[in-house]
Amino acid sequence: MRLKNLLAIGALLAALGASGGADAQSGKLRFYVNFIGGPEIQFFAVVKRGVEDAGRDLGVEAIYSAPKCCDINLQSQLLKSNVAAKPDGIAVEFNDPKALARPILDALDAKIPVILVNTQNFADESDPRIKALAYVGQDELKSGAKVGAGLLPNLKKGARVVCQNPGPAQIVQTIRCDGLKKFLEQELGATV
Repeated sequence: MRLKNLLAIGALLAALGASGGADAQSGKLRFYVNFIGGPEIQFFAVVKRGVEDAGRDLGVEAIYSAPKCCDINLQSQLLKSNVAAKPDGIAVEFNDPKALARPILDALDAKIPVILVNTQNFADESDPRIKALAYVGQDELKSGAKVGAGLLPNLKKGARVVCQNPGPAQIVQTIRCDGLKKFLEQELGATV
């Protein structure tokens, strides 16, 4: 996770090029990393720590920005605040195109570099500028299929499998479950 955060912030630095600005008061570059969940969830606590460590390692101000899990409307509001703060870059967990596209486009219009992290959820209505953004993460459908491949030796033909998403706004889990479902249906005729 720490490497992923270093890559995300590094990608933002690369997107800035030599023309990036720095926070006038501190002289440091300032980045927001906007996620769907806060540190009260163990996974997001690790992400937050990784963001903070990456900022320290790179000598930049890296601010983890997230609501308590998992409110997409609050994530969108925080993203709007992140954009209004005029940082040097923003990394966004792109869970919901309808809720997050407008603040991302506002950031791009304000010449704030944006990358997508952890979840790359493109719906048909996504703006082509968003589809062209750099992405740091994995293919979630393939990730779900790999889970299925790991389960395969322990399952019988026609097995019934549950794939739970603890936070419906965490579209990443839904996509992984879709990958698991497709794989197990194809390989075993399983019900997921």
